Amino acid sequence: MMKKAVLLRHEDFARRFKTACDENPNVPELNHGRLGWIAKNLGEKGFETTPETVRKWTVGQSRPHPHAKMVALAELLRVDLDWLSNGTSPGVTKKEARVRREVADGAVNFIAGLVQMSGAHPAFPAEGDEFARSNQIDLYAIIRGIQHAFHIVTGEVVGDDVEFLIPAHPTNAIIIGLVPKGGLSYEIVWIDGDDAEEKGVRRGDLTAITLGSVAHKPVETFAQKF
Repeated sequence: MMKKAVLLRHEDFARRFKTACDENPNVPELNHGRLGWIAKNLGEKGFETTPETVRKWTVGQSRPHPHAKMVALAELLRVDLDWLSNGTSPGVTKKEARVRREVADGAVNFIAGLVQMSGAHPAFPAEGDEFARSNQIDLYAIIRGIQHAFHIVTGEVVGDDVEFLIPAHPTNAIIIGLVPKGGLSYEIVWIDGDDAEEKGVRRGDLTAITLGSVAHKPVETFAQKF
């Protein structure tokens, strides 16, 4: 007798679910306690869940229901709810995207100028630099004979904190953040990429972090090694 095929209606969700689990350092690896860990933590949030139910999410056979359970799962995995549920990211208009690109370009040029004024040597990634592309490197800097790679982001004031959008995937670049202080004033900080990866919230291809939640320290000069 032939075994009845299992209908997989939610394969897109399963792929996002797997990505969210794989990229969260707190989640055990698949086949090494992942299903039980998720079931246990959702249970502690008030949503009774079995490892078998989580397994069905993993293969796309089903997805979290009711919606409140999806909300709890997104919070547990620290990912954007709309991305996990529907595969969509917070909307950005063409105008907003253009402004963000201009701000990003300005921030990179600003840091490059400070690097040069500190007596170090800045260099922009060459066209075709695959390492720079894959690691989202905005600027190289040779400081005391050692080359450093920087990813540079400008923060946005949100309430009493400052939010940054950094690469969702691990990067070999040093993350440099510009903290708005009003007018033309900025504080320059080094952001701990490992801590940001652990504590950030996934938003599509980016991770949102707040300055108050991750390890960071002021950058006083670019004349010293990082």
